[in-house]
Amino acid sequence: MIAWIFRFIKNAKRTDVCKTSEITFSEFDHAEKTVIKLIQKEHVINSRPLTYVSEDVNDLSPLTPAMFLQEIETSDVTDIDCPDNQEINKRIRHVQATREQLKKRFRIEYLGQLRQQTQRQRK
Repeated sequence: MIAWIFRFIKNAKRTDVCKTSEITFSEFDHAEKTVIKLIQKEHVINSRPLTYVSEDVNDLSPLTPAMFLQEIETSDVTDIDCPDNQEINKRIRHVQATREQLKKRFRIEYLGQLRQQTQRQRK
């Protein structure tokens, strides 16, 4: 599918030559390599720390963009056959509170660092 998209883009850019034959192996290979490079770059960008990285083992782990993209993992398994509304509501409140804490921590730590950096640059 990606190889077809790359060919479409190439055909749109070049009006003098338009390929209509089947996709070649080299086009598939190029598309696969491009997608792999893109995924690797995305992983590197999303795993870099946004906040200060402390050497202290007891400190919180630094915030990364991946933390905002991934769902919060749960360690317990709920029974799907017989859901208890009270437990589900409790779990939803817990997830919402965790998200709010993450947002608050982002505002305090990351945005605070940005503010300090801009103040230093102005001086």
